[in-house]
Amino acid sequence: TSPDSVAAVFLTWKLKPTQKATVGRKDQGNLFGVTPEEEVRDALRLRIEYTAMSDIYPVQSVGVVTGQDANAIGLTAADAKGLALDVGLSVQCVTPHLYRPFDRRFIVYHPQLVTRNRIQVMSHMLSANVGLICTRQTRDKWDVFSTNSICGHKTCSAYDINSLFPIYLYPDSAGLFNHDPGSGMNGRRPNLAPEFIADFGTKLNLAFVPDGSGDLKQTFGPEDVFHYAYAIFHNPTYRSRYAQFLKIDFPRLPLTGDCKLFARLCALGKELVGLHLLEQVPNPQATYPQAGSNEVEKPRYVPPAKGASGRVHVNAVQYFDDVLPEVWEFHVGGYQVCEKWLKDRRGRTLSFDDIQTYRKITESLRQTIRLMAAIDTAIPAWPIIG
Repeated sequence: TSPDSVAAVFLTWKLKPTQKATVGRKDQGNLFGVTPEEEVRDALRLRIEYTAMSDIYPVQSVGVVTGQDANAIGLTAADAKGLALDVGLSVQCVTPHLYRPFDRRFIVYHPQLVTRNRIQVMSHMLSANVGLICTRQTRDKWDVFSTNSICGHKTCSAYDINSLFPIYLYPDSAGLFNHDPGSGMNGRRPNLAPEFIADFGTKLNLAFVPDGSGDLKQTFGPEDVFHYAYAIFHNPTYRSRYAQFLKIDFPRLPLTGDCKLFARLCALGKELVGLHLLEQVPNPQATYPQAGSNEVEKPRYVPPAKGASGRVHVNAVQYFDDVLPEVWEFHVGGYQVCEKWLKDRRGRTLSFDDIQTYRKITESLRQTIRLMAAIDTAIPAWPIIG
């Protein structure tokens, strides 16, 4: 059934005023009786033609919950090892943990301290992997993010709960879960539904390779799918066009049959992932010019004025210079990244690595703004039709 034919039914359906449904619009407009025809067709296309995340990545879970973050999560590996030793646990339990966007910490990953460890999914993030984080329902600005470690249930959502979709599944040596070895590195296999692989491969007329990326001329792989989805979900038009629906369900992915568009979006998505993991970040524009105590007191932003660039003040003397207003104000989900990262470190002394990390974060956000615009330019028209 085409969205156009179904839309025609809805547009001629006469509902009583008390029965009119809304989708959370500020004007409480009726989706089926008040909004333009194209919006109705868009809504139906989203449900009928676009692919649900659960139909792409069958293995998923909400993030971990400790119920006692102060006792289970440290800002540094040394902090977390100290927490483990305090309760008689081995330091081998300590593993990286994405606590907030760009805020990589360390968790004592043990049932004694992590009440909901989501081991069925998070175990796959203890080996080489990348996962997509997003919400099913949110009151925050809707967003997605990437991680190469386990994550929390509020990593990119301040009020609601986010979920994690890993690219790969690893064989379980303990025999607790039914994940058979695959043909990829260390026996991993893609966390992709066979029906989805077949459908997308047919649209693209490309063969699927089960590990890594394809050449995008004859083959495509699980990492290409991830990068393509990451680009689509960072497209400003996608976010605005489907804003109301992104607040009430997981994002749904349009599948293109245009190999050139697919390759271009894969490249842009891959670049975004490298930035968000802080693994592929250009030399930062922001500097940290003043010597001092490096203690975080009360972070504040001073916008550019009278020839001076924007500055993020750490204390009365020290600051990060040349930080654009749009970088300082950039949000990922429910968090204003540059402000949140520093606020969580008030009273602490920034190490050299901390300073370099913050510079990388500002550059990553600056490049993210550029890439989101490039993704918008790359997609010639919406909706994307396979």
